[in-house]
Parts: sequence; C-alpha cells; structure tokens
Amino acid sequence: MSAGRRAILVTVGGAAALALAAGGASGVTLAALRENGTLTVCAHPDALPFSAQGQAQPGFQLEIAEVLTKRLGVRLDVHWIVYTRHARRASCDAVMGAIVQPGAPAEGRGATRLTRSYMGSGYLLVAPGGRTEIHRLEDVKAGKIGVEHTSWPHVVLSQRAIPTSSYGSQLDILDAVAGDAVVAGFVTGPYVGWYLKQHPGSVRVVETVSPDPDFQWNVAVRLLNTDQALVDAMNQLIDELVSAGTIPKILESYGVRYVVPQPEPQRRPQ
Repeated sequence: MSAGRRAILVTVGGAAALALAAGGASGVTLAALRENGTLTVCAHPDALPFSAQGQAQPGFQLEIAEVLTKRLGVRLDVHWIVYTRHARRASCDAVMGAIVQPGAPAEGRGATRLTRSYMGSGYLLVAPGGRTEIHRLEDVKAGKIGVEHTSWPHVVLSQRAIPTSSYGSQLDILDAVAGDAVVAGFVTGPYVGWYLKQHPGSVRVVETVSPDPDFQWNVAVRLLNTDQALVDAMNQLIDELVSAGTIPKILESYGVRYVVPQPEPQRRPQ
C-alpha cells in the first residue's frame, strides 16, 4: 500500500483516524494492567456507530472494549479525543479501530502492536432505496457518485474519469443518496448499517458489486507500548468473542453486518 493511500485511509472515520495517530501515547503491559486494574481506551465523543459520549448507545467499539476488559478482569476507562493531533498527549493504552490492510507491511513503533483483527470493513456502493436498475458501478450511466472528499474512492473514480460529487462526511453522502441528489455513493459498511437502522429502506446496498480489494480492510485493536503477553491475551479473547457470536451480536445492535476479516500475513512487532 502506498504512502499516499495510507494517508487517505485516515479519512475513513474519526475512530479510525485516532487509531492511526495514537502511536506515541502511554500504553500498558499485561503485568501493569493487572496491577492497576484499568485499561484506558481513546475514542471520539461523537462518532456513532463507533463511539459516543453520553448517548443511549456508546458505540460498538466501546461495547467491544467493555467486553474485553471485563474478560480480562479490569475496568474500562475512556479518554475522549476529538482531534487526532491530541492522541499523542492522551494517556491511552489502546484504540479500537486500527485499520489493517491485508498484505501491507507490519506497522508500529517500539512496543506498539496490533491484535488479531476482530472484523472486516470497507466501502460499499449504495443506491437510493427505490432504484433497482443499478446492479454494478457500470450501471451508473448518468449523474454523479457521492464520495467523501479525498477518500480512496474519490481518487480511484477520478482516475477512471467517473463523475463524482464530493461530501464532507459519509452521513452527508447517505443523505444525498436517499434524497436522489446523487445516483449512488461509496460509504463504509458501518455507516451504511447505522443509517439504515435509523432510516429503513432509504438506501440499498448494491449487493451484486464485487468488493474491490482496494476498498476493503480489517479492523484490529492497537495496543500502545505493550508486550506480547497482552497481545496474546487479547487475541485469545477476540477469537472467543467472535466464535461465541458476541462481537457479531454487538455489531448487529447498531445495524452493522459482521464481515469476516480477510486473511493476513503473520505480524511481527517492529
């Protein structure tokens, strides 16, 4: 994956951006975690369905973090961060939305490490709920496709000379698609599911579109300044929670469909 594309992936969402930017924060080892009894996670306060402060639903990433900490026998403490530049100053041990591109070289600095991926994600092509003639990208003969400004779909469609309309957020794209302001749009799976939970039938996923490998990724937990013992413990819990259906059930409560992570090469800490 090129450096330019890695930078573009930061625009996928506030939670994901936090995950990519928090490499210099506090961190914790398994022994220290057991001693102090608290795992601190950094999260955005207004980024549903990922995370939210003071809402009826805290976001699926924080619900997954809560289950993980309970299984580890420790408490969850959330530090709220709006801007990614603040992540380095926050005393956080983990971020829940680390983007993992299958086949990409291992990333990380010092003792910063990634767990096993707990879900797959990526961009989906959505069309207005009442339009059934669109079955693939090539079916968009007239009009524009909504994309998030500077996102990877924005770059790819521009290179292919496919007309686009640029928006500031994925929720804005979904509103535009639902209102027929654009004929289709590229939005990530979690935002599509969350939107449909609140606005059933407003848009539809063009299921027959084959997922473009460039538009897909996995999601893991990034542990900061940690040790392999904590990574191993997290990996075991993630496997158990996926196998038991706990993580898929949490996602379902937000309207998000669980996607099995793509195979990844074995990661080694740098």
